[in-house]
Amino acid sequence: MQKGQSSFEVIMVTLTVVAISTFILGNFFQLNDQTMALAILKADVMEQLDKNQDFYVLKKIYYAQDSDKEIDFQLVIVDDSTDPKGMCYMDLNSAANRILNNTKYNDVEIFVSCDNEATGYRRVFP
Repeated sequence: MQKGQSSFEVIMVTLTVVAISTFILGNFFQLNDQTMALAILKADVMEQLDKNQDFYVLKKIYYAQDSDKEIDFQLVIVDDSTDPKGMCYMDLNSAANRILNNTKYNDVEIFVSCDNEATGYRRVFP
């Protein structure tokens, strides 16, 4: 047996083990839908923040899975002005609908807070 052939076989076996492990762990922990929902929401929020003339920052996204089919999001958006309330009225219907269509969730709630302390949240969906 040649050296190159044994290295190739080791690489193939390693890749097979990694692929099977990833598949099993992905199905066992079921993180795929949470990650997908979070990515959809973050992309939509960032798109809306980029369109705005003022300087806003998405500080944090909290999420909690209430049950197997329900998920809640709490966004904290801040800026450097004295009145950061403008982005509390974001339209996140398209993001919520994509989450409902592309993940296992059939109930999504989204709340936004526009102060640094994240004391008061405003419901933006539904």
